[in-house]
Amino acid sequence: MKKQKILTLWIFAHANAWKTTITENLLHFTKVIDKIWKVDNWNTSTDDLNIEQQRGISVRSSLVSFNIDELKIQLVDTPWHIDFSAEVEKSISILDMAILVVSWADWIEPQTYTIWNALKQKNIPILIFINKLDRIWADYEKTIFEIKNELTKNVVSLENIENKKNLIIQDRKEEELIEDISKIDDETLKKVLKNKEEITKNWLNKRISLLINQKKLIPIIWWSSLKNIWTDKIIKCIKLYFNDLEINSESNFSWLIYLIRNENNKRNLYTKILSGTLNLRDNIKIWNGKIWKVKNIYWIEWTKFVSKNSAIVWEIVILNWLNVNLWEYIWEKIDDKLFSFVNPLLVMEVENKQSWMMVELVESLKILNDEDSYLNIKYDKNTWKIYISLMWLIQAEIVQELLKTRFWIETIFKNPLVKHKETPTIIWKAEASYTQFSAIEFTITPLKRWVWIVYNSKLSTDYLHKKYQTQAEKLVKKYIVQWLFWWELTDIEISLTNWKFNSAGSSPSHFNIITPIALMRAIKKSKIKILEPISKFKLITPTKNFNQVIKSLNSKTAIYEIKEENKDKTILEWEINSKNIINYNVEIVELTSGKWSFNSKLLKYEISKEQNIEMPYYGLDPRNETKFIKQDMKWSLEVLDLEWVKKKKASRSKFKRGQM
Repeated sequence: MKKQKILTLWIFAHANAWKTTITENLLHFTKVIDKIWKVDNWNTSTDDLNIEQQRGISVRSSLVSFNIDELKIQLVDTPWHIDFSAEVEKSISILDMAILVVSWADWIEPQTYTIWNALKQKNIPILIFINKLDRIWADYEKTIFEIKNELTKNVVSLENIENKKNLIIQDRKEEELIEDISKIDDETLKKVLKNKEEITKNWLNKRISLLINQKKLIPIIWWSSLKNIWTDKIIKCIKLYFNDLEINSESNFSWLIYLIRNENNKRNLYTKILSGTLNLRDNIKIWNGKIWKVKNIYWIEWTKFVSKNSAIVWEIVILNWLNVNLWEYIWEKIDDKLFSFVNPLLVMEVENKQSWMMVELVESLKILNDEDSYLNIKYDKNTWKIYISLMWLIQAEIVQELLKTRFWIETIFKNPLVKHKETPTIIWKAEASYTQFSAIEFTITPLKRWVWIVYNSKLSTDYLHKKYQTQAEKLVKKYIVQWLFWWELTDIEISLTNWKFNSAGSSPSHFNIITPIALMRAIKKSKIKILEPISKFKLITPTKNFNQVIKSLNSKTAIYEIKEENKDKTILEWEINSKNIINYNVEIVELTSGKWSFNSKLLKYEISKEQNIEMPYYGLDPRNETKFIKQDMKWSLEVLDLEWVKKKKASRSKFKRGQM
């Protein structure tokens, strides 16, 4: 097996488990930095934004590197906060290993479960790191039991705590390790039963390394970060057990762009090489067929950009000459299972305090949207209104602060709305014609939940040329974003069922008008219903605060279930209308004095009891045909078959094939 010389590492932990402090210790131990900075001092190596330093949390991913002998560690420092799960997803796709930090003094929190499941799904090798040993109420056996009960039984502690008072930690005896490993590994068990004398220390270490590589074993080590005790054991563990991970040996190169940062007037693309190599001045072909010449290659040497002539598999390199977007791949398509995009449930309006700086605000938001496409910035040139998608309200504060500190723009975020959706309930078809030569017809069909949007054409290319079918599909995708109440359509099949075009009198621009009008007419008649999002939560709360939490949930008409309860903590799961918990992470802090944790996910959409919830629209509005044609499209109204004009039933002959 070929030795890996580059390893992408991620340290993840729930809030206040000292993830950034651990990173500082590692950088200091490997001589990247001269002094260990604390989060409380606002000057850590990986949190360089003002807002990160002021709040004492990480809000966006950063990259540093250090060396362990000949092994280069690329350390991705990523926030783990419920509002920044998009940043987490960007980083998890490029990991080679992860360190899970569990506070000995705290519970395993729901945020930890979420990341744990994602890492297991991606088959990422994991090292568990127990922190805060100096807390007097910590319990070694209870911690091991909880990890086995809550996360996985395939864990093996590499160390014992011999003296809790003085924090004396020793390597476990080989006999103890062998006994634990044989419980989860048949090969080790066979050795124990038949050839125990062959189990040497070297054999055991290689076996542990192989089991970690196969994701069958997860080692545990113990640490006190504030006292900087045993930092070298992390290094030793990485060298001993994570240095033999397999390399993708494919010759064709494939890269994943997992992060975009606009830094020093350059658009830097952070790219993980998944296979192959890259050299300066190479010509590379990307998925859309365009060829780009490699102008420069950078990587992170400690905390600085360093130019280099070539890059190899598993390296993270920074490029600034490639005009592609976040999550795009180069050359070879990546498995779609690599991605599980977050789904922001809030939309807010962004208002500029300095109205004369609207252009600057739009441009600044475009930069932030480039770096984080989950924000889904929408700008209406007609009304000068701007909308942004968010996970939770605290994320609005972060974006607001970024606009202020990076771009010197003061903003107001207002009118938070939970995103709803619209769906049809009956089949309906409608047509629209412009002049006697141009006409189009669509049929709307309801689909079952979670099918989203399906578009197809019922017309053969013999009847309708492919270029016109492509135009129709592009127009549908352009206008499908907002409908009767300006929410996105979902669980709908849109079929192009008829078309008329005559080269003597038709114009492709006619269909820019009648396509959205025919769509809107069909959707209006399909008995649209508004769907509201239902979220599922898991909450861990101190048992002493249980009554206050239940009272709060009852006031929000939540359906809850108690999953576990003891004298210390209570675990609840509940379903709730997402609009009732817009600011719940703030409320729960007050209810539990900050001793809480929860995670959430979008569970389903249900038909809302309120069927008049409307999102302020942006862009062109085909609901008002008169305004849409005359003012927005600037065409004559007289030649449209106005829907409200009584006319004879249309003959099918008017849709006979015209001249193409």
